[in-house]
Amino acid sequence: MAACREELTVDPGGGGLIAVADLNGECAGVAEMSLEGEKAELCKLFVDPAHHGKGVGRALFDWAREEAAERGARVLALDADPSAAAFYEKMDARMVGQSPSGSIPGRVLPRFELPLVATASA
Repeated sequence: MAACREELTVDPGGGGLIAVADLNGECAGVAEMSLEGEKAELCKLFVDPAHHGKGVGRALFDWAREEAAERGARVLALDADPSAAAFYEKMDARMVGQSPSGSIPGRVLPRFELPLVATASA
């Protein structure tokens, strides 16, 4: 975790969209997403290990999927920690390749994409 601290740090002034999962007044997880044209990038999705298995990751991923579609994105893309690959597959994302880790030299991360159905804004 220490090696990934910078990559996992959320910058509220960075221009991305941020969602925080709160369980009983405690921060259980966070997601950050950026949008560029018809592509959304899930920059971060982290769930505190104490809250794994409680639906926090699914709720944050659903937020990103819905928010991206509402804003006109047609694809939600992300680099996953290898241990989270099965989670993203359950969310219907498909692995499309690999990306180099931004934190650990020589490490590669599975690259996922999820096609979205854009929704019309009211």
